[in-house]
Parts: sequence; C-alpha cells; structure tokens
Amino acid sequence: MRDGRDVMVSLYFHLSQGIPEGDHPSLTSRQQRQFPGLVNKDDVKQNLPAFIEQQLQHPDSTGGLNWPDHIRSFYSANVPNIALLKYEELLALPATAFANAIETITGEPAEADRIEATVQKFSFANQTGRKNGNEDRKSFLRKGKAGDWENHFSREAAEIFQTYCGDIMQQTGYIKDDAWVSACETAKQRAA
Repeated sequence: MRDGRDVMVSLYFHLSQGIPEGDHPSLTSRQQRQFPGLVNKDDVKQNLPAFIEQQLQHPDSTGGLNWPDHIRSFYSANVPNIALLKYEELLALPATAFANAIETITGEPAEADRIEATVQKFSFANQTGRKNGNEDRKSFLRKGKAGDWENHFSREAAEIFQTYCGDIMQQTGYIKDDAWVSACETAKQRAA
C-alpha cells in the first residue's frame, strides 16, 4: 500500500507520459476522459483536481477499481498470511519491512543475506542509476520518494481526495483527521 495522495500524483505522471508537450495537445478519447479540461500537462496543480475526481469516480486505467476501494478490499478480506507492506516503510527500512512480510507469509524467519541481496537488487538507485528524489518524468520509476504529493496538491485537489478517501486514509494511519486539507494552498494563494 502507498499513501493514496502519492498514488494519484504518480498515476498522473505515468498516464501523462503519452501526452504531447505544450498547450492544447492532441489527446486520444481515453486521454480526454482521464484528463478532463487539460490545457498543458505540465500544469499539474491545475489539472490534478479533475484528474483525481475522474480516477476516483471512473478509474479506467486501474482495472475499474479505485485506490480507496482497492485498499478496503484488503482490509475487509480477513485472509491469513497476507502481508501488508507500506511503500513508505519499504523506503525507510527496506530490509526490516521486507523481512517482516516474508515472516508473515511463510511463518518462518527470513534469511537476512537473501533479504539484503533482494533489497539491493531492487533498490531505486540500482534500477535507475539515480538517488531517491532525483526525478525523471519520462521513467516509470519517476522519483522514488514518499510525500511528493505535497508538491502537487492544491486545496481543491485535497478537498476532492479527502471526500473520497478520508476514511480509508484515517483507517490506514496516513492521516489523523482532515486538517491536512487546510495546509494545501488555494488557487488564490498560488496566484498571489
């Protein structure tokens, strides 16, 4: 699992890779549905509110299941030996998070040397040749950082996301309440 706000930003960048640069690009009918009202894909703060609403109401790029429903399905499944991994924990303490998951799934202690080799092999730096946080918008592995949503969410995007996802964000421990929404700037504040 990953913070749904980061999921929305990551999905935005991933799906917008196929959109031409510049104002009023030619869009396929699917892109028009995914990016309603898009003028320029680089204006993420302007585009994100409509994109988030579209993805949460009609998620055609994720097999028809939006982020909150996907997360709820795991919480309600009540299946033994399912390991819940948070992306943020994998970034902060990859060997510990991965070992805990292996132990949950198998019921056996994880082998430290195999865990470490796996963590190294699949690290962001090893896969991309970049450090976490060094962005490449043309790469599937764009930034490798948690919390990037703070750079892209406007107040409008936050309000929409909170409406659809606030309950599951609290249930999963990503937020305590809706106070985070008021920390996001409005369009008026950005213009000033």
